[in-house]
Amino acid sequence: MTATMPLPPALQMASASSLSPVPPHLAQQFSGPKNLAGAATVKKRLFPIRPKPEIIFTATPFKLAKESPEARTTLWYHRKQKENEAAGEYVKRNKQQRSNMTYTCSKCGELRLPPGHTQYFGSWFCMKTATQTFEECRQEKEEEWRKHREDAK
Repeated sequence: MTATMPLPPALQMASASSLSPVPPHLAQQFSGPKNLAGAATVKKRLFPIRPKPEIIFTATPFKLAKESPEARTTLWYHRKQKENEAAGEYVKRNKQQRSNMTYTCSKCGELRLPPGHTQYFGSWFCMKTATQTFEECRQEKEEEWRKHREDAK
């Protein structure tokens, strides 16, 4: 279906004698979209849709599991250990538990806390067991560090 382009309203009111005819090589032809009414098809489903099963509610209330501070796997592991121990089998015990993360001095055995303990260049200075002052010890460590840096170059 082809149609010629309609003229603008200002040109339509002009008389046919005042307009010059459009040469054929300049005339534009437009084609509209195809009419696809009624051409749609319904795709078939590969699997039929089954209705949902009916939900049956029971009169007894649902009991939730008792919440425990330990994980389920930990509880299972402990139960298995008890069963194996009751059966007379060897049960490997867990490694010792660390009490807390406190650091003690290897020289005096007390906690490494200031002012008695100071760290400098990776070494710990203990006031109780030291034979020299912290400043002297620090100067020695600086000299060792400088010598190490020169040897690395």
